[in-house]
Amino acid sequence: MNIYQRALTSISKRKGKTLILFMVVFLLGNLIAGAAAVYNATQQLETSMKEQLGAKARIDLDFMNLKQNDVIMPLTADQADAIGALPEVKSVSYQLNTHMGSEKLKRYTQEKQDETTNGIMISGSASLADFANFSLVGSRHELPDAFMNGKQKIIEGRYPKASDTEREILISKKLASQNALELGSEITLDHSLVEFDPKAQDINVKQKESFTFKVVGIFDTTDSASSNDPMASFMEEGQHNTLYTNYEFLAALDLADAKVMATFEKGFCNSVETCRTMVTPTYELTSPDVIDQFVEKANQLLNSKQFKIETTKDSFDAVAGSLMNMKEMSNTILLFGVGGSVLVLSLVLILFMRDRKHEFGIYQALGETKLKSMFQVLLEVVLISVLAVSLALFTGLKLAGGLSQSMIQNQLKQQETLPEGNFVMSIGGSENQLTDITEEEIAKNFKVEISQEYVVVFYSIMLGTTLAATMVSSIYILRLKPREILL
Repeated sequence: MNIYQRALTSISKRKGKTLILFMVVFLLGNLIAGAAAVYNATQQLETSMKEQLGAKARIDLDFMNLKQNDVIMPLTADQADAIGALPEVKSVSYQLNTHMGSEKLKRYTQEKQDETTNGIMISGSASLADFANFSLVGSRHELPDAFMNGKQKIIEGRYPKASDTEREILISKKLASQNALELGSEITLDHSLVEFDPKAQDINVKQKESFTFKVVGIFDTTDSASSNDPMASFMEEGQHNTLYTNYEFLAALDLADAKVMATFEKGFCNSVETCRTMVTPTYELTSPDVIDQFVEKANQLLNSKQFKIETTKDSFDAVAGSLMNMKEMSNTILLFGVGGSVLVLSLVLILFMRDRKHEFGIYQALGETKLKSMFQVLLEVVLISVLAVSLALFTGLKLAGGLSQSMIQNQLKQQETLPEGNFVMSIGGSENQLTDITEEEIAKNFKVEISQEYVVVFYSIMLGTTLAATMVSSIYILRLKPREILL
């Protein structure tokens, strides 16, 4: 009888011990299969979501690190372009904005809203809205975020060119309809520099200048606010009262304003540099793999703790914290599971070998090498383990799927019960976050399923564990001496 026949005979004759070994491997396999499945699912989700999000970064003021008396040095367009020249950067975009009023152009308001609430009154004399009824935005290199993400769409004409010398403007459909404007119409806006007098509780107009713009485009929003939601209505009004114009015009106007504001006695800035409007650039990087390199180099160029660099990597980590914790937990379970499996299987196999020492002693007395006896034990364990592991592959996957989904749902319920006061607003002038990904979206894309990679990894781990346990327990065979056993 050769060694293979002996192994099969040993398995069939020792049904009780075969069943015990099968159950031990099966239970340990479920533990490792579940941990491996969750780890593999989180790893694939992290990779796919980061590829979907792309690689973007944005520089903004870090208000958490600013002290009360710190002099803020705004990030200029030249600095933004210098960082944009880094090899990790694919493209850069940023915008300037200002506010203007108008004596002829009527501000868009909701039909049911009282127009007297549109302005902020000071001492009953002047309204700030008289000087800032409309927000003007000029974007460089790319369209503003609202057009890039589809929230706004140009339905007639085009977007004003950044380098045009002529003053062009893009207005909303509702604002155009309310003021009977169309492509080619001209509108006049007033730009005022005002200074607040705390003693008189009034504002003084230091400089006022009128500009004429030509309407070159009309846009519309893709979603409308509910009339029962005051905040949504307020945001919608802001969208329709935002006008888009030439970037170069706003850049020249910003420089001129800075020179004037630097002379104000009660101004918040005391030099042209500190009076400039800060740009908040967004960088599209060449790959998610270079995000850390870009952040390091950009911080060196900024050389200031007043700024922070936000990336899509940070955005993902912020909403995927629970899943990443689950990834770390599954990795820990996997490591301890492998170590524990080697220990448990080794002890079980040593106990079984002690009952078979006479069998191995006879084989050695007949001239069989100890390595051959070790190979027989390995063959028996592998045959039993393959069956147990194959079954654990599916049961462990099902258990892992149910447990992980339960953990995710509990996490989402905890998020829903957070106080409504936990509201975060970006103050740096950017329209949107780098990504609008939510934890619900990540949870929806989290799937524990069989994949080729998962099967290969699981079988490799389990068979490697079985092999290691057999090698450890085979030390018992190497210690056997036929004469001592048989006498």
